[in-house]
Amino acid sequence: MLKPENKGKVYVLYSIDEGAFLFLMYGLSALAAVALIVAIVALLQSRALSREMVELHRQATLSEQRLVKLEKALIQQQELIHGLRSNGFGVHDDVKALDTRLAALESQQMEIVSKQTEFEHQEASSPLYTRAAKLVDSGATVDELMEECDLPRAEAELLISLRAK
Repeated sequence: MLKPENKGKVYVLYSIDEGAFLFLMYGLSALAAVALIVAIVALLQSRALSREMVELHRQATLSEQRLVKLEKALIQQQELIHGLRSNGFGVHDDVKALDTRLAALESQQMEIVSKQTEFEHQEASSPLYTRAAKLVDSGATVDELMEECDLPRAEAELLISLRAK
């Protein structure tokens, strides 16, 4: 234990016996060893955490890059959808216009077929048109039809064009 001593001119406040001194030294050494072990463990954990942070940062950067790519793709898809919707309405209007035009053309075709049928009936009932048809089939010209059958030029031309078809 510690006890004050007076030794000559030098005053020692406390003196320690050898056993207590060794006990104290071993205790301090053990404490230093524990502190060193704790420091080493802390250093290792710090390095591991540092590696984890680097990896997390790398993953965050990759995630941000993917997010940017996905945002661009989303914008492109939205533009495409908008374009399709815009064109879709235009196509619908175009289809309606084509349907209307087709109905008008079908109506005109029916009128033409009706007139042609009427003309064929007239042709069959008129010996003059029968003779003119035979002349056209044999290769007669418009002038020849006009002279032979006494037809106006417009009728002769019509007869030739109908027979040509």
